Amino acid sequence: MKVSFACRAGSRTNAWWIDTGAEDHVCYDEDLFDEQSYRKVTGNSIVTANNEAVVIVGKGSVIIDILLKGQPTKIRLTDVYHCPELHYNLMSVGQVEAKEYTCSIKNGKFRFMNPRGAVALIGSRNDGGAYFVDTPSNPPNSRSVTLTSRTNGTAKASWRQWHKRLAHLNMADVKRLANMSIGIDVDSANSLESKESPESVCEACAIGKQHRTPSRKPHTRATKVNELVHTNLADDGKIPKTDEEFRYVATMIDDYSQYTTTYLLERKFELKDVLRNYLKLMKTRGTSVHRLRSDNEGEYADHQIIELLDEHEVK
Repeated sequence: MKVSFACRAGSRTNAWWIDTGAEDHVCYDEDLFDEQSYRKVTGNSIVTANNEAVVIVGKGSVIIDILLKGQPTKIRLTDVYHCPELHYNLMSVGQVEAKEYTCSIKNGKFRFMNPRGAVALIGSRNDGGAYFVDTPSNPPNSRSVTLTSRTNGTAKASWRQWHKRLAHLNMADVKRLANMSIGIDVDSANSLESKESPESVCEACAIGKQHRTPSRKPHTRATKVNELVHTNLADDGKIPKTDEEFRYVATMIDDYSQYTTTYLLERKFELKDVLRNYLKLMKTRGTSVHRLRSDNEGEYADHQIIELLDEHEVK
């Protein structure tokens, strides 16, 4: 259950506000409820425009004194929630329309028509753009009747709350916005010297920015030539054939010197001969390959290649 006005905004007012966003009628004054219809309610709450939960303590019917064409009359609202924490009363447009009433807004007037088409209730617009029900205590000319709503104000909140509302914006920019804009009101109880100052640490931000502990030790680089050689067979289908019908490329990259040797192959099974020729070439240059690292593709898992590496004592 939701309403469109902020919780505990300003002093209490006996006006009834017409709310197009409220799902239910809401009243804070228990004295306005019909004793015969009133019953206690537990475990329920409504959510205000500033995302505060307000407890519902009861439900029943309310008799409202209104002005209709300048004449006082009474109307009954049924299924009204009693929320004593609020500072205002709300009339839900959705609930009224559910009773087959229609509404119209024109020239600063909000009108409800009954199923027969007769005007049953009239509301007037105040200086802030909100509509209140015309009553003897709040006649149509009471344009100074005020209430903080979602569109023209927001209840004060701590620095931490504003930090969260602004998608965990860094505190320096939160302070800058508070000085530049209207509507970001910081609760004085949470001033700079309090624990929720702009300089205080947000636990969610701290956790989100932490670096993950490495799950294993990083590989060390080789310290001499042929201590570690990286090999790969490129065969992703994107390499065009050469004029000699070569379509695979085998690379051998020395980890220490980054010296790269490239071989062209017509078929994958030629990889064994390429490795044999490379290992022999390195031995003729005075060094043997100690470790060979591949991407563990199937061609390197061939038993003939494994036997070749064992024969040359390559890990």
